[in-house]
This record gives sequence, structure tokens and C-alpha cells, in this order.
Amino acid sequence: MTGDGVADLIYRTDPDATLRLRWGIANASGSGVDLNSLTSGANSADGQNITYGSSGWSRASIPHIIGTPDVTGDSVPDIWTVRADSWVRLYTGKIKCGRLWRPRKKCSAT
Repeated sequence: MTGDGVADLIYRTDPDATLRLRWGIANASGSGVDLNSLTSGANSADGQNITYGSSGWSRASIPHIIGTPDVTGDSVPDIWTVRADSWVRLYTGKIKCGRLWRPRKKCSAT
């Protein structure tokens, strides 16, 4: 997500229906992510959890969230969702942290 080539973590917090972002830190060999950096906000590259999607991300409204590699060709991972109303949406990733994905395409699941 940050564009540094190191894996980051996006996760949902259901009580407040938000998406959070943790920046990963490269492992000692530089060949991947130090998994400890993803275990808590304090261990992440910036020392905190960032609110990436501010509202509406509850399990009740969006039962399925699937992170995928880049779909749009901009080198930023994207997210597919299946909403409670059966709509499938593609949210395109943004390089700037703290910005919510915007639905790229809305299509029926049927």
C-alpha cells in the first residue's frame, strides 16, 4: 500500500466498522516483511494503526472483503467486496495513506 515494496496489512475492526492500515517493515534480509511489524500498530513502520476506511465497513453491510494484487494497473493493491445487498464492488487502492478506496465499478453479483 505504501509503495515501498514491503507488505502492509489492512484489516477490519467490526465494532466501529472501519478499515485500518499497518505499514510493514522489511525483514533483516530485505526479501520480505518482518511479520512482527504487522502484529501491532506499535510495531509497524510508523508506530500506529491508520484509519484507512472511516465508516461503513461492518460485517453486516459488507460480509465479504477480498484483497487482491493490482487490478487497475497502477501498482497499488485493490479490494473486491460483496455487500449485503448482493452488489459486488471494486475499490481501487490509493498510494496516499489515510484515503479510502473509491468504488471503481459496481456490478450485480447475479
